[in-house]
Amino acid sequence: MADERSSICKRETYQENIGKYLKKAEAYTKLIDELIRKKPVSAIADIIHIFQEPEVLTGHLYVLPEFCYSQIIEIITVDEVKKNGMASLFMQGNSLDELIRIIKQIEFRLWALEFVCGEDASDRLFMYLTKHQITLEALRTIIFVGGMEKQRCYLALACMYLEHGMAEQAVQLMEYGIEDYPMDRNLKDAYVQLR
Repeated sequence: MADERSSICKRETYQENIGKYLKKAEAYTKLIDELIRKKPVSAIADIIHIFQEPEVLTGHLYVLPEFCYSQIIEIITVDEVKKNGMASLFMQGNSLDELIRIIKQIEFRLWALEFVCGEDASDRLFMYLTKHQITLEALRTIIFVGGMEKQRCYLALACMYLEHGMAEQAVQLMEYGIEDYPMDRNLKDAYVQLR
């Protein structure tokens, strides 16, 4: 066991830092929840601004799961606005907890699809995505943070969209998969077959 005197972060220092970061993370999380509830015109810009602060990414982010999910929501929102000109996921809930619940439900349904848990796994996921107007940009981020076998997720989701007559979405999803995993031969082969 390492000598405590040579430790970079002694137990007391660690607890003090976590306590300091936790209070700030809780304050940020409360602010983000309030912005989601009230949805002022500046809400998205205000949330983006929070995650541009250097200390958020170096300490505060990782001490509170809800704050981590806030960053996932922020990433999805930025990607949706860039691609589609609107923040679809952000508008699907009236609180941070509701948006987290939506993301977790997608993760659970994605795992069921990934690991073929029931013949209707694809239909259950598709119905949930449709009900909540989940964009491909949101799916891409959720695959990144929650997919167990990410390349398999892209393939399974592309098949799901094809089964529902949505070839354009299947192709776009495969393009995202290739961007994220350019060395994956299965994704490239499947993409060529789709085109």
